[in-house]
Formats: sequence, C-alpha cells, structure tokens
Amino acid sequence: MGLFKPKWLSNNDEKVSKAINEMNSQTKLARVARQARQYWAREQALNKLTDQKILADIAKNGEDAAIRVQAAEKLIDQSLAQKIFADLAKVPSSVDFRLQIVDKITDQSLKQELFADIFRNNDDPNIRSKLLDKLTDKSILTDIAVNFSNDDWRRHACLKLTNGEHIIEGCICTLCGTAYHKFKVIDSSSHNERHINGYDMTITNKTLKCDNCGIITAEKVIDYQGYDSDYNR
Repeated sequence: MGLFKPKWLSNNDEKVSKAINEMNSQTKLARVARQARQYWAREQALNKLTDQKILADIAKNGEDAAIRVQAAEKLIDQSLAQKIFADLAKVPSSVDFRLQIVDKITDQSLKQELFADIFRNNDDPNIRSKLLDKLTDKSILTDIAVNFSNDDWRRHACLKLTNGEHIIEGCICTLCGTAYHKFKVIDSSSHNERHINGYDMTITNKTLKCDNCGIITAEKVIDYQGYDSDYNR
C-alpha cells in the first residue's frame, strides 16, 4: 500500500501549489517546508507556518540556507534569529547571499567582522571595493592596511583610515608601506636592436634618483619602431 504519494510531491506545479494552499496542519506544512522538491514550494509552505517551535527548528536545523533565513525572520525570539543569521553568514557561500544575511545582523561589531571576512576571501575587485566602503572599524582597516597581501588594497584601506593622507616618513607610508618617491633621470643611454620577430627596437636604460630620499634605481624602456616582414626569412 505504500504507493500513495502526497500531492505536494507531484511533478505538476499547479497541483503542488493547490495542495499547499489547502493545507492547514502546521506539522504537514513543516514537512513540506523541509522536503518539497521545488524551492518555491518550500517557501510557500513556510509562509503559512506560524508555530514558533517549528520555525525555530527549521531555522536552526534546516538543510536549505535560504529557507532557514526566512524561518528566522518569522521568529518572535529575535535573539535566536540574530544567532541564526550570524551562523549562516559565517558559512562560505555566494557573496550576494552572505551580504544579504549580514545586512540583517544588528550587532555592528559582528557586522564589521563579517564584512572583513568576505573582503579577505573574495577576489572580485568590485565586491572588495563595495565592502571597503562598508568597513568603518579602525582596527580592521588598520589590519588590512598593514597585513593584507595586495599592495593596492593595503593602500586603499590606509587612505580610508587616514582620510586620504598617507603617514609619510621619508618616501614610505609607515602604515601601509606605499612608496612615494620623486624620481628624476640622472643618466640615460640608448641603442637599437632588431627583435627576433622582425621588430626594430630602441632600448633605453635609465638611472633614476629620488629627490627626497636619494634612493637610486634602474629602468629599461623598449620602444618598438616597426615590423620588417623580410627579417629572418
């Protein structure tokens, strides 16, 4: 006799939706919210749930993170809801989803820590830029400015922390390590070469010296003049 299948497990979306609409049992709705194949069906069932114990159980133990968030939003116990949001925001998932959860968190210190965690573990420069705009905690910005692996993002964090002014000692920012040398050419020599692929090149070797700290460095400039189609035939 175990061949009977509930209507909410049907492959027909109309039948599934109708079955959920006609359902009043909180226990049955909870089962649908946990087990329905379609996300929209789980969401439809959740919208009809009011039993706080059931909602709390789904929020804490559900397998679908998005459904857990929605269950937490319906909780009267907002301290529990905040705990659920914090737990879910720490789990690696899509950046957009994590940011949506973080926006629901009311603890500003935790919010900053989570923004920083997403910033550090995401390579998209547009997302990092948006996250840096959200960061205001001075200790977090200082840590990024001093310790982050990427020079450009250290500099950006430093400028935000210091309101656009680097803390310069000599030619180096003492916070993020950005160099601000004022180099001038003190020696230069050029010669011409033919590249193996047929390009004429002018190679210029320059020696540069910083007017501020006196550091000397070298620079090579290659100017490609043109292509000789007959070269190396």
